[in-house]
Amino acid sequence: MWKQIISKIILGCIEGLIFYVIYVKLLPWLINYALGAPMPQIETSRILLYLGFFISMSVISSIVKPHIGIIFDAILTLFSISIVLEIIGTGVYETTIDYNGVLMNVPFEFKLLAYVIILATIIIGITRIFDKLISYK
Repeated sequence: MWKQIISKIILGCIEGLIFYVIYVKLLPWLINYALGAPMPQIETSRILLYLGFFISMSVISSIVKPHIGIIFDAILTLFSISIVLEIIGTGVYETTIDYNGVLMNVPFEFKLLAYVIILATIIIGITRIFDKLISYK
């Protein structure tokens, strides 16, 4: 019994860390790398809050019964989407570039990329929910 609970807690921590790395660390880096435009940085206190939230929701989702765990998976998915929206914003990023001594405002529009990332997040969330429903004994 205790061995199962501890293994579920460890599994929840690993899942939470994976979500954290994907949505808080990897996603801004990929957008920065793909567009070549610096993305706004997330505050350190918020990063720790996100890490704690991802881990706690994943642990709760893995410990409780699957039909209750889907609620926490849905919350985790919605929270992931909100982080994506916070990072990407409206899908338009404006920066100032010095070109031959002239400062120019250059907008970068990546709404399609934002929609693809949000759609992928929704698909992952729905897949996790259906997995819990199917594997429920």
